[in-house]
Amino acid sequence: EPPHLMSEEQTYHSIAMWAARFAITALPAFVAIEQPTAAHANASLISSAGCVGAVRMKLYENQLPTFLIQPTHMKKAFTGNARAQKPEIIKECKERFGKNIFVHLTKDQREARADAIGVAVTAFLDHWALPGKERPR
Repeated sequence: EPPHLMSEEQTYHSIAMWAARFAITALPAFVAIEQPTAAHANASLISSAGCVGAVRMKLYENQLPTFLIQPTHMKKAFTGNARAQKPEIIKECKERFGKNIFVHLTKDQREARADAIGVAVTAFLDHWALPGKERPR
């Protein structure tokens, strides 16, 4: 069914099933998810939280570690500034991973990719980059 015709629950289920297929085929060491925050307290917060919950449950069923990362924690860990704006996060991505990481992307796509990279790097640093912790496979 096309996404615009699905109920919210059907959408969550569809996304959660995609997450389960991802866990089985890609075999990541973990999944990091940006935690929905009350900074945007409205219906979209409730929708985002519901979707995150459905995805986490599917990943849990597939025994895949999942970490929720607060946006301000990501900003502080990734850029050194807990109040960093999108351009600062994008700049940090380019410095760490090369300027070509955002080639042919729209502004919204660049911002989404930068956030995703920041969340993933933060989760890695939080959970595996300390002495004595096992590294992901």
